[in-house]
Amino acid sequence: MNRISRHLAAGVLACVCAAAAAQAQIVLYEHDDFKGRSIRGTDVINNLRDRGFNDLASSIKVLTGTWEVCTDADFRGNCTVLEPGQYPSLRDMDMNDRLSSVRSVSERQAGGRTQIVLYEHDDFQGRELRTSDAIINLDGRGFNDIASSIKVLTGTWEVCSDANFRGNCTVLEPGQYRSLRDLGINDSLSSLRRVSDGQRGGYGSGTSSEYQRGYNDGRKGYAFDNDRHPQDYKDGYRAGEEARARSGSGSSGGEYEINRLSDGGFEVVWPRRGCIGTFNSRGEAMSFNERCNDDLIGRSREIARRER
Repeated sequence: MNRISRHLAAGVLACVCAAAAAQAQIVLYEHDDFKGRSIRGTDVINNLRDRGFNDLASSIKVLTGTWEVCTDADFRGNCTVLEPGQYPSLRDMDMNDRLSSVRSVSERQAGGRTQIVLYEHDDFQGRELRTSDAIINLDGRGFNDIASSIKVLTGTWEVCSDANFRGNCTVLEPGQYRSLRDLGINDSLSSLRRVSDGQRGGYGSGTSSEYQRGYNDGRKGYAFDNDRHPQDYKDGYRAGEEARARSGSGSSGGEYEINRLSDGGFEVVWPRRGCIGTFNSRGEAMSFNERCNDDLIGRSREIARRER
């Protein structure tokens, strides 16, 4: 074999190997912590019985893509969408030794799958409500002021104490929340939605823990944390402030605007209150008009620290 042929053969082999690696997207394990027998899936398995793995999976690694896993064959029963990552135990999802079918799904398909579960009592006991859609009033689902624990399976969710995403709102990441008492929202939830449904105001990706912390701080009217420098925190805080202003729960009485000046400075304007704060390019306060009270002055200074 000449040199060119050897190079071509090596290139073809590399492409085949790379394609095979890209297809190895999900691995199911017999026991917790990725132990015991395992099978790999690259597309669709309508019935795990055909692979000798029905009701056996206890942990999963999603290597690439987004996957739907279901307790019954042909993607029926209780289904959950899993994003790339490691899942050392399926007990938290109530799916241990219960899986019967798996398939890769697109982001659009994944958006319509069950993503959050509300439970009537602490520790995931009592009645439950599963949804993948925003619910503006839980009263219509017979679950208003009832939830005491939550499992967020995928996505990031905002849960609020009043209908229409008002009142005391908190953003929850994927995970288990055995009691809502610690969050101050036990037996008080009235609405919920995925944070990606548009209330973020277009700032940042909104998926990091820094963004979520900033969003919660801004949504609840907490002071801007000057020790948090990542841009995601700043983006989240601004989005949270906007959501707070839209809900009418902010003490400012409305949303602020930033007016850029030709000298590099800017104004923080509160249209509904008539307050205008002027700042130089370093974010230092130059002046406030007579319509600015102490609350708006303080909030304008916090905004300026982020805008400088």
